[in-house]
Amino acid sequence: MLPRPTTLGGPKLGEDNLIGAWTLVSFEVRGSDGPTSHPFDQDSQGLLIYDAEGNFSVQVGRAGRPKFSSGNMGDGTDSEVRSAYEGYIAYFGTYRVNDAEGYLTHDVELSLFPNWSGHAQKRYFELSAEGLTLTTPPTTFVLPKGVGGVTWKRLNRPK
Repeated sequence: MLPRPTTLGGPKLGEDNLIGAWTLVSFEVRGSDGPTSHPFDQDSQGLLIYDAEGNFSVQVGRAGRPKFSSGNMGDGTDSEVRSAYEGYIAYFGTYRVNDAEGYLTHDVELSLFPNWSGHAQKRYFELSAEGLTLTTPPTTFVLPKGVGGVTWKRLNRPK
């Protein structure tokens, strides 16, 4: 179940609790009329990295995406390119944490989805012993309107 996009209880996020690498546990979108979908299937994979200088990078994709028959990245068919694009999202930039209001902001420098490049992406957070859940405000990422939730498990913590 996705957390509500409001200020959530629990530990404060703060940069000290955020820095490091995180592996994807789940990515789901709940539609405004109730159905929940997994845009990149339930076995999607991902990596999220935050550093101490305020930079982040995130990649999430469908596991087992079909390979291009040509073996050449620049030589895929229209359907191969579409399938590869529709099964992946990646973006990077800088981040800011607002512990008082329970959200962080990803200031996107560059994104596979060009509409996000140069724009801020707000994410509500829930930090627990099990991991970090980032929830979007209502969005049209996959469904006509829904709330996305991405849950991460820490891979490492800087020493």
